[in-house]
Amino acid sequence: MSEKAAACLWHAYSSLSEQSGKDFVVRGQLKVLTQSIASIFQLAGIDNKLEEWFAPDAVVSFSEYLSFMKKEVFQQTINTDSNSLYVTLSLDRIDEVCWLICSKMYLKQSHGVLKTIDVYKLWRLFNYLAETDVTGRVLCPVVIHHEEAEIICEKIVSILAMEHKNLDFESITSGVEHLAFAQFLHMIEGHCFTGIKSSVTGTTIAELFDDQVVQVLKKGYLQRKGQGRTGGWKEHWCVLTVTQFCLYSNRDETDLRETFQISTSSSVENVTEKPGITVLNIGLGGAKPNRFILNNGPKQTVELSSNDSISKTEWLNAFESALDWSVRGSSPKLLMLKLRKEKRAEKKEKLKKEAELRKLKEEEISKTRMELDAEKRARQDAEDRILQEEARCREEQQQSENTRRQLEEEKQIREQTERLLQEETELRMLEQQKLQELEQMRRELELLLRVEQEAKTEAEIVKAMQAKILQEEFDRREHLERMQVELEELLQEEQLKNMGLEEIRTKQEEFIRSEEERLKTLMVEKETQEQEYQTAVLKLQEAEQMKAEVERQLRVKEEEQAKLSSTVAKGPLSLNMTSHRGIGAFVDQDYTKRNDLTPLSPNSPSYSRVRICRTPISPPVLPDVIRSNDKSNDHRPPVPERRPKRNALDSSNSQDQQ
Repeated sequence: MSEKAAACLWHAYSSLSEQSGKDFVVRGQLKVLTQSIASIFQLAGIDNKLEEWFAPDAVVSFSEYLSFMKKEVFQQTINTDSNSLYVTLSLDRIDEVCWLICSKMYLKQSHGVLKTIDVYKLWRLFNYLAETDVTGRVLCPVVIHHEEAEIICEKIVSILAMEHKNLDFESITSGVEHLAFAQFLHMIEGHCFTGIKSSVTGTTIAELFDDQVVQVLKKGYLQRKGQGRTGGWKEHWCVLTVTQFCLYSNRDETDLRETFQISTSSSVENVTEKPGITVLNIGLGGAKPNRFILNNGPKQTVELSSNDSISKTEWLNAFESALDWSVRGSSPKLLMLKLRKEKRAEKKEKLKKEAELRKLKEEEISKTRMELDAEKRARQDAEDRILQEEARCREEQQQSENTRRQLEEEKQIREQTERLLQEETELRMLEQQKLQELEQMRRELELLLRVEQEAKTEAEIVKAMQAKILQEEFDRREHLERMQVELEELLQEEQLKNMGLEEIRTKQEEFIRSEEERLKTLMVEKETQEQEYQTAVLKLQEAEQMKAEVERQLRVKEEEQAKLSSTVAKGPLSLNMTSHRGIGAFVDQDYTKRNDLTPLSPNSPSYSRVRICRTPISPPVLPDVIRSNDKSNDHRPPVPERRPKRNALDSSNSQDQQ
């Protein structure tokens, strides 16, 4: 209970600190708030306890005040009465007391779009969705996560039956992860209720409040049977929530007549209809149709009746849901909220671990970089010492009698090195040639890919052409069938009127025969186009085979290049070369040269060894029917004249064979 009331207490505490113009509150400012909350639980002597806890002018922090309220007020209440209904009503009254203190502060920050009662309901919804820590304690200052604000906005839009505006919540919240109540109120007023009537906004917020905070399962009129055998039936406005069943005298829910707490001991019983129910029995307090009984203990049993069987079924299902959630010990909305908070906590923990891992990696990289720098400095010092040693050796060699012999040996080694360098240069030239050949093969492969794409395009054109011809054929056939039916009707009429119109009928039959001939012509053209389509498919298959062959040759060339590169990478034996600077002055890597790779020119000897198919593949000749259909916008284009299309395809096939 103390954790549920902590959010509203924090709002009241913040309002008192703002009224004083300071960031803290003294004991005298908390006196009225403490007495009002204590009067709810009928606790006496709370002023004396407040004076015992805090000095007259002492600064009281919110954590200290909350500890005082937990021990002296809430703990005493839990010890005296643990009834959940009593606790719920007490929390509602605590919310009202705290709202009286902080309402002025929040109403000043409002844009005036919402009424006071609507702002109060949003305030309670805000406290219900407030962020908590791992242990379930409300965080201070009280805030909500921006995802919860987005969910509330989406629910408001769905209740208003408006088209979703795809609000950019990141720009609305300015990238802030948590929102205070003032920010939450501005977002609701500015982006959900702009241009909406106050009556509509009040209904929307009331529905949202019932769904999220009160968690109403069912509302409606029910008739309740009075006490005793002669008790009559009286209609009540009934509200069923997850935790209680309330009876009101009116629909405004201002006059509460009776409340039944939904617990694990509660049950609902469906009453079967008995024969012989009459209007007279009903008027005398007898049985009524569509009845069910709510058992909430031996002294709390109420018999209810709905207007129809459908309403009765809905009420029974709602009661079953309430009883189910009472057994589980929590409400569905609270479970969903808890699940969302747990997911956010897991995500936050995951991000925290990732940040720690990233920090460790950065530290390892920094440590490795420092080690490399130290190694580099040590290597530089060693090189300096080697240079100094080489200088000393050169001076000693100049004074030695064996200088000439060493120079001759150095000359022999240099000649051997030059030979090795020359061989390596030849190998590098050969590697460049191989690379040029591979480049040429890549160009061929790209050419084959373009050819394949052109073949696919041709196949698509032929397919589209066939579809167009088939559509024309179907249209003409339907047209001929309609004309034939019309002609038969006309002929029957004319035969009855005048038997001398035989000549007109003959002309019409000739027209039908001509149309049938045109239809046959279209069928022949359809067969021709199918043959052209098959030819294009064959060409596409040949292009794919050529592509596979070129890829196989490319893999062989790459394997040869890899072998050649491994041979070059091994290189000559690593020898310490002796020059006029002494032993170890040069090594074989100092003689390595890097040649820029240049593309293979058509005049080079290696260019002629690459075998490529240079025969261009001629594109298929498009039939004139496609060109005529594209240019004409008529629904029924004229019948194209037949042309020898087979010759163009035969010429392209002969070129491919060459």
